[in-house]
Amino acid sequence: MEKNILVYILYGLVTGLSEFLPVSSSGHQYLFSQVLDVNTYEPLLSLIIHLACLVAVVVCCRRRLLHIRREWKISATPPRKRKRPPDMMAVLDSKLLLAGCIPLIAGLAFGEWAYKYCHSLPVLIGILIAMGIIGYIPQFFPGGNRDSRSMTQADGIVLGICAGLPVVPGVSRMGLLTSFGLLRNCSKEYILDMSLLLSIPALFGSALLDGIYLIKAGIAGITGFYAFLCCLAAAMAFCGAWAAIKLMQYLAVKIGFSEFAFYNWALALTCFIFYLMT
Repeated sequence: MEKNILVYILYGLVTGLSEFLPVSSSGHQYLFSQVLDVNTYEPLLSLIIHLACLVAVVVCCRRRLLHIRREWKISATPPRKRKRPPDMMAVLDSKLLLAGCIPLIAGLAFGEWAYKYCHSLPVLIGILIAMGIIGYIPQFFPGGNRDSRSMTQADGIVLGICAGLPVVPGVSRMGLLTSFGLLRNCSKEYILDMSLLLSIPALFGSALLDGIYLIKAGIAGITGFYAFLCCLAAAMAFCGAWAAIKLMQYLAVKIGFSEFAFYNWALALTCFIFYLMT
């Protein structure tokens, strides 16, 4: 990517926002590369942005994470030594998340293959259209209040698959997770909460892969100025991710997420125009 400060600022902000909204992060990256004529994948930049997004979601979910950890620890303590019974919903949430981590990790392992064989503009356009449909359908189903107390391990596995599928360009993690949860009659607040928690191992795994790619590519050519630009992009990614999470939490209470379907379709149309121009 060109050593342009404004480009890095915009790229970090857009990446952070699209990571936690029901829109395609890879679709935005493609448009970014076309409009500004830059290479949007560099191992160090990708690594530090993934870490920034990871920090943002951990900060936003820190109370929830601490609560689950505390209740899990209490549940693992022999009953006679407990000062109080554990919050079983938090314990069941943790089991649901653990079930989801298995297919999630498997999905990340196929990331390089998916990028190699699915990274084309026609495929991206088709997936963006499909993501719009997936995000629009849940509004026609009645809402519910299901949570981990009435969900199965199979639900956790499907959630993990939804969290791992974004290795395919055009797929939105938040879009798949929230849509599946709403179709399973979960409340908007609950499925958003679980989606954010599942994004933590997904981002950690992505950062780990970025670190491996960075080691393979070598760090000999990395300059101090380039490292500064990456840190600047990461700071903007953190701000964008934090803002996106807060917006999603607001929408979960107020109106829901179906309006993002139109955004995905508009993004697909924009990509199609670029396809015709090239």
